[in-house]
Amino acid sequence: MKPYVYITRKLPEETIMDLTELFEVKMWGHEDIPAPREVILKEAQKASALITMLSDKVDEEVLSAGESLKVVANLAVGFDNIDLEAATKRGIIVTNTPDVLTETTADLTFSLLMASARRIVEAAEYIKAGKWGAGVRTCLLGMMFMGRQSGLSAWVKSARRLHAGPKASEWRFFTITAPKSMMLKKNWVLSTALSRNLWRNLIMWCH
Repeated sequence: MKPYVYITRKLPEETIMDLTELFEVKMWGHEDIPAPREVILKEAQKASALITMLSDKVDEEVLSAGESLKVVANLAVGFDNIDLEAATKRGIIVTNTPDVLTETTADLTFSLLMASARRIVEAAEYIKAGKWGAGVRTCLLGMMFMGRQSGLSAWVKSARRLHAGPKASEWRFFTITAPKSMMLKKNWVLSTALSRNLWRNLIMWCH
């Protein structure tokens, strides 16, 4: 009999094909609706492994629901939703997906920076409202990228990836990185930037 795996959110079928060859796999039927807690508790009673989302609370009650549970695979970078102490006590392995969003976060940040500097969203709404016509629209010119720089306070990995993006446009980034406890202190970030004289020719600052 194959070990039983329960997935708490509907995933594309092609992503679980390898799992189905080795395990009996059951999956919650909705992508946009989380599995109710009572369902997770019921499935945990017989599951050898749970594939969970960050929104699923995997606490003592879930981890102790059955005797077969050996692995909780969290489909997220973080694992704040899992009681690690309780899992360790029961010998349950907890895994996550570190770095899976590093490049995605950098790409999205770069997209938002470009959209903000060039007022892309405002311009699109302007056109959809039927306001486009003859003449110069100086209100939507935005800011030039060439020769400008942007400030970014970010976790190290995303910041490094973001640095690699805008080289062709001669748009310079400077970053301030530090432990999370320090990064969350706005005054520390601002004072650090000021002390390094980083405000000259600044196009925008993101945190």
